[in-house]
Formats: sequence, structure tokens, C-alpha cells
Amino acid sequence: MQNILLPPFSSFSANSFFHTNVKKGLIALLGLLFSFPALAMNPPVASVNGTSVTLTWEKPTYSNPWNYMLQYRDGDGAWQTSGTKYWGTSYTWYGITSLNQRSYRMAPCSDSQRCSSSWTGPSNAISISPIPPAPSFVSASLSGNNLTLSWGAASGATYYKLQYRDGSGSWNTSGGTYYGTSNYWSNVPPLSLRSYRMAGCNGSGCSGWSAASNAISIDPVPRTMSAPTSSLNGNDHTLSWSAVAYSDYYQLEYRDGAGAWNLSGGTYTGTSKLWVDSAPVHQRSYRMRACNESGCGAWSAASNAITIDPVPGTVATPAAGLSGNNISLSWSTVTYSDYYQIQKKDGSGSWAMVVNSISSTSTTWNNVAPVTSRVFQVRACNESGCGAWSGASSAVTIDPVPGAMATPSVSLSGNDITLSWAAVTYADNYQLEYRNGSGAWTPVSGTYTGTSKQWLDVTPVSARSYRMRACNESGCGSWSAASNTITIDPVPGTVATPAAGLSGNNISLSWSTVTYSDYYQIQKKDGSGSWAMVVNSISSTSTTWNNVAPVTSRVFQVRACNESGCGAWSGASNAVTIDPIPGAMSAPKSSLDGNDHTLSWTAVTYADYYQLEYRDGSGTWNLAGTNYTGTSKLWVDSAPVNQRSYRMRACNESGCGAWSGASNAVSIIAMMQAPTATLSHNDLTLAWTPLEGAVHYLLQFRDGQGDWKNAGTTYSGDNKEWLNVTPLFARSYRMKACIAQDVCSWEWSAASNAVTVYAAIGAPQAKLEGNDLILSWTAVSGMDHYRLEFRDGQGDWRLATQQFYGSSQRWVNVEPLSDRSYRMRACDTAGQCPSPWSAPSNAVTVGAANIIKTFEWTPATVTVGQAATLNWDIAGMQVCYEQQADLSWSEINLMSGAREGEKHYTPSTVETKWYCTDTSGVRYPRNVGEFIKANLEVTPLSAPGQLRQVK
Repeated sequence: MQNILLPPFSSFSANSFFHTNVKKGLIALLGLLFSFPALAMNPPVASVNGTSVTLTWEKPTYSNPWNYMLQYRDGDGAWQTSGTKYWGTSYTWYGITSLNQRSYRMAPCSDSQRCSSSWTGPSNAISISPIPPAPSFVSASLSGNNLTLSWGAASGATYYKLQYRDGSGSWNTSGGTYYGTSNYWSNVPPLSLRSYRMAGCNGSGCSGWSAASNAISIDPVPRTMSAPTSSLNGNDHTLSWSAVAYSDYYQLEYRDGAGAWNLSGGTYTGTSKLWVDSAPVHQRSYRMRACNESGCGAWSAASNAITIDPVPGTVATPAAGLSGNNISLSWSTVTYSDYYQIQKKDGSGSWAMVVNSISSTSTTWNNVAPVTSRVFQVRACNESGCGAWSGASSAVTIDPVPGAMATPSVSLSGNDITLSWAAVTYADNYQLEYRNGSGAWTPVSGTYTGTSKQWLDVTPVSARSYRMRACNESGCGSWSAASNTITIDPVPGTVATPAAGLSGNNISLSWSTVTYSDYYQIQKKDGSGSWAMVVNSISSTSTTWNNVAPVTSRVFQVRACNESGCGAWSGASNAVTIDPIPGAMSAPKSSLDGNDHTLSWTAVTYADYYQLEYRDGSGTWNLAGTNYTGTSKLWVDSAPVNQRSYRMRACNESGCGAWSGASNAVSIIAMMQAPTATLSHNDLTLAWTPLEGAVHYLLQFRDGQGDWKNAGTTYSGDNKEWLNVTPLFARSYRMKACIAQDVCSWEWSAASNAVTVYAAIGAPQAKLEGNDLILSWTAVSGMDHYRLEFRDGQGDWRLATQQFYGSSQRWVNVEPLSDRSYRMRACDTAGQCPSPWSAPSNAVTVGAANIIKTFEWTPATVTVGQAATLNWDIAGMQVCYEQQADLSWSEINLMSGAREGEKHYTPSTVETKWYCTDTSGVRYPRNVGEFIKANLEVTPLSAPGQLRQVK
């Protein structure tokens, strides 16, 4: 239990202590008039903490003064009396900015009027210097990565403190102290826009911070560079590299091949260096490092190596060769050459450059135009220049390509063919191509000389013609025009067996092409009859006869013919038969098995398939999108139809017969969607989606997974409501629609959601065991928890915030309550509470004696200056609150305990007021204006005497 006490007396001011009523009451009560004797006191002790001064003293021996008087002086000056009285044994003054050799002395007092005539000896002397001003300036300077910070001296400062920041970041306080007007740091690590500010300090404290210094930065040692890159343009040499952060300049080393590295004498800036017209070097590579005042990074990896060779020597005389009209040239390698140049000269003409750069030592020019006495020279070159031209090669000559030939002539003698042509200037030989008709030209292997060529006993050819061209090493002239044509045809072979086809009453016949045929002949035969010619000459390989009259087992034969004669007849084709158009059908018949619908009809002679039309009621006939065979059609789980009837006709390839009469009409009603059941307390509503054309609906219901039962009536509209439904469990429904009295859908709808209507639980029973209250009730099967309402007397029902489980609830140490009754309802796991509230329980009353075991002052009456003890023992509460003299409330967390109260110096009745709350936050006493109370009577002293307040 927390003791709730008034502040100790020593914290009250003199004015509050000598409250008018206290002063007058005590003087009237005691009538004290006496003088304070001289008492021995030790000198006080003064101490300084920054700008705070604390004076401490000891009470006089064998005395307990009312208060003390104070005098002070500076140095050896005159003593001055403080206008304030002091209590206790210490006092602290705050915010003192300047003192010089201040000392104190004190005298004890019996009241505000009577003090000792003897002062103590003086205290120790103390001094407080004024806080110095901030330094007038702060300046930072760098020498390499060495930093000097300077600042203006602050009057009265014995030391300085330092703050720093980077950029516009937060200020950070240095952990050290600084003296003089400067400080030096060597080898400072990297900084970025570092600035400083200072404060002057002494024993009294520190000034505010100065203005910020200038910002300084110290870059880090640059990182290792990536390898530089060398490039050549002729003998001009460029070295390039990537810039490195924080670098001021770069150093360079070089080596040739795998030799030692040599340091270049200078430093480099930028990102490249150009050496113009460099002297020859071999496998020269470079490496670099980046530097600044903080030092240099590591050397980079080596660059690529470059070589600058001397100008090559003279090439030995090259060798020229000729293959057809292709000229080749070859020469020997020359040291230091990167490439070669070639020039040519024809006869006594001038030299002309033909190859400006070639790295190999040979080359070939293909299909060169005619030349006479061509010679060549070669020279070797590199980036440093070119050597002298070689001697001239041997000469080569290429004749011109022959001209176009005149049209050749072909003649036929039996199966012997002779081709003749005229000779062409510059021709070494002739090439030949042939074609049949206007087909593609086919080259003849080999070449021909002279002016004619003969082929004996040639196999059959058709419209064969020839063309020729003249050739030499330089190439071939253009092809001549085509010669005259010749044809040698054989008698055609036998046609493969033709294929006969039937489409309706149209007969088609097709066959494969036969080589050398100019035309075909066709004959037919019906059944076991005789062959008869039907086509004497046809050039295509197919034909069709349309609208043929009915025939039975007709077959065909084909043979191929040309001017040399006709081949043998083919084998007989497959047989085709054309039936007569079928006759009219009798009306089909419809039947239903649930929602399965069957249409049946009688087969018709010559029918290959049947067509179907349907209509609803007396509407328009609609053609079905498919043909039917057999004598029936089953539609399983048919879609809904209304007065659907059908008619049919029989068809074959020759056509269709007349439509039959209409079938009987059938109707199939759609299955309804599952209805939806909803509850509003004990009112149940069943809703469904209406079907177009329905005149009423049938209903079945079941409980749980039991049997479906028929409702005793039919329903219309789209819902049905039942009010105040008697209890039922897991009730679900299903429906079907009817378009006439006995015409209903075959299938019931899917089941609705299941609903349960619960009976109200029985009235709970309340009973008391001491100040424990027990509430019991009958559990409801299938429910998860219960909600509770309570009321006092005939007041309003109030809902309990918690949920209850099982079949009983005990409340321990119940607070006082009067005529309390309860009611309950059952709820499911989703928090839905379908059952109605129960009848009220019996009413119970819990008296206050069960809560307040003890609450009293012991003793209940004291005289002025005495203290009493508050004793309490409170049951069933969580926390209590007590009202203080300033009308605030303090918290009491112990529900039993005792504490000694303060002493009172004025006769009065002291009222102690509490209120408490239980674990549910319910107040006790319940009404806001009511409290738990205990009074303490303070009576006057029985006889005059000295009354003093003792700390």
C-alpha cells in the first residue's frame, strides 16, 4: 500500500508555515512569550557547484530552533543581514553568476520575532567567476594533411571546448579540453567540409558556441588506377587512362618487354598523353598511380604493349602467274613490315597503285579483263613508313572473251540428230545447253570444238532445241539464240487405274498423267454390260458428268494417245451407283425420360441421312445444324423447351424427299437455382430466382441430412416469409418450377443454405456463496459461447463486455449490488447469436459489508501535534484512489494495510475519502458523489505548554 502523505514541513515557505490561523491558534492556545537563550552553533559550510551555492549548518546542541537568521559579507567587508528566515539545515541558491570571497554566519530563532543574540563564526569564503564570452573567431588551416585550428582568446576563460561537423550535418562535441588559442593535429585522416566552433569555459560554466570556422577538406589517398591504354597513329603514340577520385596528378613508369620498370621524370594531369613521331620501341608498356597531398595509390596493372618498328627494307622481285583469266602474284617476307603495297603497269604505260595495304605475301585477281604484258612491283610498309619498290615481275597477257555465236541449226535423220554452228574468233572451245519445249535450259557436260556434233539413235524427245556459246581462258561469250526444235515421241504407256467419285448425282473421274501422251480416251460399262466409248479425246486428266440419271455399278477405263498411237486401256475404276431420291417420311415421335429427350422415326429406302426441323408451339420451323442417321436421336439432360415439335425428311446424294408431318409436342422445364434462406431473429425468409413462364413453384424441405419432405402448398413470386418460426435445426430447402398444373421441371434445384432456429435457453440461476456470486445455465448444443446482460431492479439491461463458455460463471468477492438479475443468449463460432434472450434469472443482493472489511483511524481521536494510523482491508477491488489536500487523487494499489498519518496542529475534524474500482473498471461506491470515509478528530491540548514543530 502506497502511503499518501502531505509534503514534509521543511519544504513549506515561512509564509505558508505561519499561516494566519496556525499563528493565532497556537498563540491563543499556549500564550508563549519567552526570550531565546544564546545557544552554541558551529559555523556553516559553503560549497559551489557551477552557478549553485549551497550553505549547510548543524542544529545547536540541546535545542530545536524554529528557524535561523543569516548574515553574509564579501572579503573583510561589513556583515549584511538577509531579509529571509531559513529552516532545516541547508539552503541552495541557483544561477549565481559572480561572487568574490563571500562568507556566511547564522543565528537560531525561537519564532519569527525572537532569535539568539550570538552569531556563529564565519563560514569558509567562496568565489564564483563570471562565465566567459564565446571566442570572437575560429579559423582552420591545412598544410598537406596537417591541420591547425586557431581561435580568439575569451576573457576569463581558463579552457575551451570544441564542436565540429561535416558539411551541414549535426554538431559533434569533442571529448577533450583545449588551452591557449590554437591546436595542431598531424596526419589527419580524410575530411569533407569539416568546420569547427569553440566555447570559452571556467569554473562557473561555458559560454555559448562561437560562429563556425571556415570549412576544410582532406582528400583520402587515391585508389589504385585501372590499367592505362596505349594506341598508335603512325608513329604518334597516345597513352589514355581513367580519372581517379581525389587525385591531383599521376606518376608514370614504363618498360620494354618483361624488363625493369623505369620512372618517368615528370608528373601528368588530365586523362591522356600524346608523344608525336615517337622513336622505334619494342613491346613498350606502361603503368600509373594517382597521387595527392595525402600520398599516392598503388601502381596500376600494365597497359597493353606497343611496338614502333624501323622502316622495312626492299622486297625481292615478285613472281606473277596466270590461270585462265586469274592473275596471281607472290613475294618474299620483309622484316619489320606490317603490310605491303602493289602497283602495276601494262606494256609501256605508267605505274598505277592497285593494292594500298595487304598483310599477306600473295594475292590473286580473278576474272581479269583482257590485258597485254602486265607487270607488278611490291614494297613493304609499317607505321614508320615504306621501303623502296621491288623490281618488276614477269609479264602476263589475257585475251578478250569471245563474241556471241550465231544461232546453231539442228536436223533429224530417223533417231539421229546433227547440230551445226559457225566458228567464233578467240574461241578455244564451245559450251552447249538444251531444253524441251519452253522448259529450263540444261547444260551438257564437256566442251565442243569444230563446227558440228552428231548424236545417233536418240531416245524420244519433245520439242528439243539447243543453244551455244564460245569460250577461252578469259571466259565465255553470251549464249546464242535457240536453234530450231525437233521431237521424237514414243507410244504412251498404260494409264494407272482411274478413280471415280460421286457428289450427289454428279460423277467425277480422275487419273494420273502418262508420259508422251497428247490426249486420253474414256470408255464406260454398267454392271455386266458392254464397254462403250464416252470420251474420244480429252487433254486433261479429269472430267465430271453432272446430273446423271440413276445408275448401278458404273465403272470406267482410260488410255493415253499421241501421234505415234495409243497405249493399252487402264484397269476398271471403282464402281459408282446413283440412287433415286428417297420418298416422304412419316411423322417422327418425341418422348421424355426426365430431362432426357428421345426423337424416333421410321427408316426410308435409299436414304443416306435425315434432315431435321423444329419449332416451339406454332412458331417458324428452324433447320437443325447437323444431319442424322439411324432411326432415333437422344438429347441427354436437354435444355428447357416449351411445346417443342419436329419434322424430318430423308436425303441421299440425289437429293431430299418431302418434309414429314409434325411430331407430338414436348416441354422441358429448366431446373431452378438453389434458393437462399435468411433469418432475422426467429423470422425466416426463403428467396429464389423466378423462371420465365412459371405459374407456381413446388417446395421440399429437410432437417440436416434427413429425407426431403413436400410442402403442403405451392408458391408464387420470388420469396416466402415465415414469422416466429418454432425451433428447427439445419433446415434446408429445394424447389422446382411449373408452367402448368402438372408440367414441372424434372429436377429439383440444389439445396439452399441450412438455417437453424434455436429455442431461447432457460432462465439462468443466480446464487451467493459468501460474497461469491455463481450464475448457472443450461448449455445449448451446437453453440460456441454465450452473451450476458444484467440489470439492477427494473433498470435497463446492460451488456457484459466478455463472452462466457460452458454452463456456469463464478465472480469472487463481488462488490455490493442490489436486486441484480441476469439473462443470456447462445452464440456460434462466427459471433452470430441466433437464439433470443432468455427469461431473467432470480434477483440477488450483495451487501456493502462484504466489501469494506476495515477502514478506520486508530486512535480515532488525537490531540494537537499527535499522529494516528489509518487501517484498511477492502475485498474484491483492483485499485483505490485517495483525495489529497490540493484536491488531487493519488493511487492506492494495496487492498489491505496501515500507514501513519501526518501530525495536525489545529483542532479540527480531518475527513479521509476513498473510492475504488474492480477488475472490470466498475466504481465502488457506484455513485460518483459517494465515497468510503473515515474521520480523525484533532482536539486541543488539555493544558498550556510549549508546542514546537519538529522536523
